[in-house]
Amino acid sequence: MTRSIIASLAGILLLASLSACSHTATNSLESSGYVGAWKVADTQGKPFYIQFDADGTAKNTWGKGESGHWQLVDGSARVVWSSGWTDVLSRDGQRYTKSGYRPGTSPPEGPADTGPAERVAGIPHAHH
Repeated sequence: MTRSIIASLAGILLLASLSACSHTATNSLESSGYVGAWKVADTQGKPFYIQFDADGTAKNTWGKGESGHWQLVDGSARVVWSSGWTDVLSRDGQRYTKSGYRPGTSPPEGPADTGPAERVAGIPHAHH
């Protein structure tokens, strides 16, 4: 009987700590300064938009649009897209930059492109 009570309490404590961890992760994404919409450019300098959501999901308007997941890495927002590309938004003082990495490469190998990132009110909708 005592074992089952201890096991039940351990399970409850584990669930509570996991819940707190996920809540803390969401809070850190929300307070990171990256949640919201950004105007950036691709390797040819053509503008597109990225939306970072507080739940760690992201979407962009490049091509037909992509989805991805982002996280904070060394104070920067790193998103891995469904295409395999990785974009990293970094803050330098009051300015932000976006660096794009081809599939199979990583930040130490150097980006395929780097350019300014500008916070915008939202992703504009295409007019047909």
